Amino acid sequence: MAAVKLAISKLRTDGGTQPRSALNMPIVEDYAAAMRAGAKFPAVDVFYDGTDYWLADGFHRCRAAYVAEFAEIAATVHQGTLRDAQWFSYARTRRTASIARTRTSGER
Repeated sequence: MAAVKLAISKLRTDGGTQPRSALNMPIVEDYAAAMRAGAKFPAVDVFYDGTDYWLADGFHRCRAAYVAEFAEIAATVHQGTLRDAQWFSYARTRRTASIARTRTSGER
């Protein structure tokens, strides 16, 4: 599935799709600096339900792009509901978390 550019402002992050209790802000700052320097990051994953784009994977990358003052981010768009986005997010975090979970950053 090819990634498209989506406005960061269109991505919903308030649907319970973030399984971590909080973002790791030092990592966000590192990612933002790398983005400003031209580093390429994998596309985030979002689910589109016909109305909203629910962010399902890539919360640190998305926040970093916002901090770096980018208006858009590369996103892989899946058709599905908020519930689909939640399940995708939980499965992805358990299976392929690129940022190690700690006792304090673990699931809510």
